[in-house]
Amino acid sequence: MTVIQVDSNNKAIMLNNKALEGQDNTKYGISLNELLGEVDANGVLPLPTGGDTDLVITGFTGVGAFVFSYKFYRNNKLKSVTFRDLTNANNSSCFDRAFNYCANLETVSFPALVYANGATVLSYCFNSCTSLKSASFPLLEEIKGTTGFQYVFSACTNFESVSFPKLKIIGNDAATTGTTYRQFYYAFQNCTNLTELSFPELEEIWCNGTAANTGTFGYNTYIQKIYMPKLKTISKTSAYTSTLGADNIFYECTALTELHFGAANQAAIQATTGYATAWGRGAGNVTIYFDL
Repeated sequence: MTVIQVDSNNKAIMLNNKALEGQDNTKYGISLNELLGEVDANGVLPLPTGGDTDLVITGFTGVGAFVFSYKFYRNNKLKSVTFRDLTNANNSSCFDRAFNYCANLETVSFPALVYANGATVLSYCFNSCTSLKSASFPLLEEIKGTTGFQYVFSACTNFESVSFPKLKIIGNDAATTGTTYRQFYYAFQNCTNLTELSFPELEEIWCNGTAANTGTFGYNTYIQKIYMPKLKTISKTSAYTSTLGADNIFYECTALTELHFGAANQAAIQATTGYATAWGRGAGNVTIYFDL
């Protein structure tokens, strides 16, 4: 196993837990482009080809637009990825397709990320990573913008677990008339091993849309049970004219059979638009529980 640690200057600063400072940079310097396998003729550190590289990216606390977009596309050398210091991902497309089709990637972690905001901020980021088993977002509190998590883990056929223990808000609650919110749209589509989602701290879902298929969790085709014990609000934003996005947050979630909410919030949940048809899944297809 090879462990590469990269800082915000796009240089490798650790190799197998040994500091590289003071070493010959022509031998050990490695940019993000070089991590794609573009090794030059001057002895720049090569990576193995067997999907056994653990990549730890440090120094980034925020990420600008397109910074990591497509940077690791179809890179089969990576086994795990950790963005150790990243707290804010608040620009459009900063991770768009960053690790798309990384066939040997098994685990990903964003241990410090608190805010994700921006159109396609993590869109398609891990799409079709067929070896991926787990992802962790232990401090993430807000996912805003429009389609921030759309297709993020779509077609990850070995995906087993994802953690959102601190997430409180999905979608912007500000007044707006022209934005469609579908943050987890297709996010877990064809994840054949992932059948449950849990959001233990989630309080608000805001979803605008002009068509039924713009629901927040639309087309997540293998999810059977979702747990949201603290959820209080499922709504469109105050100035948006269409209710369809809020009516259909589970549109085409064809395997969904159970929704679990907290008993303390029963009246508020039952009063939300779309409750009568389980927010687009269809009355009779889903049992709604207030047992948490």
